Amino acid sequence: MEQNILVKIGGDISGLSQSLSQAGSQLSQFTRDTQAGFQAVGTAGKWITGAGAALAGGLGMAVKTAMNFETQMSRVGALSGATDKELTNLTDTAKHLGNTTVFSASQAADGMAFLAMAGYKTNDIIAAMPGLLNTAAAGQLELGETADITSNILQGFGLQAEETGRVADVLTKAFTSSNVDLRMLGEQSRPVVEKLAA
Repeated sequence: MEQNILVKIGGDISGLSQSLSQAGSQLSQFTRDTQAGFQAVGTAGKWITGAGAALAGGLGMAVKTAMNFETQMSRVGALSGATDKELTNLTDTAKHLGNTTVFSASQAADGMAFLAMAGYKTNDIIAAMPGLLNTAAAGQLELGETADITSNILQGFGLQAEETGRVADVLTKAFTSSNVDLRMLGEQSRPVVEKLAA
């Protein structure tokens, strides 16, 4: 089943990449045609050329961002063993978080990947993300690192994935009311976590 999912995901990414590549090629051709048409206009032609190049560059960045996001979500799906429907739910959640928080959809996907590596399943990942986002924002850390620290503590203390939000809140309270940061808490808890996990 996992192989089928990976094949499906690979096919989806291939189709997306091809469509985005075609759009980029069409825009580049439009820019070349416009440039040729305005060459006789002198300064105006230079302005149009510059505007076309800027537009093409912007589209290129958007295409790259979209491809990176799709690649990250495919990785989340493979790591979590998500079905097609579950991957859609994860993708929609990452996009929603990217639109409603200080983090981008790609950053949310990065955090999801860390949780999936820690053994979280789809519903657990979706439920854990809001608490992780708040903790990462308060700790001014990347979402992936926050997810890694939090999931390590959960596993070390034998807590279930649904406790992620509560653990994230406790961690936030701990580092915002003391002379440590989240990374230091993660390092200080590591020996205890490793001992409990042994």
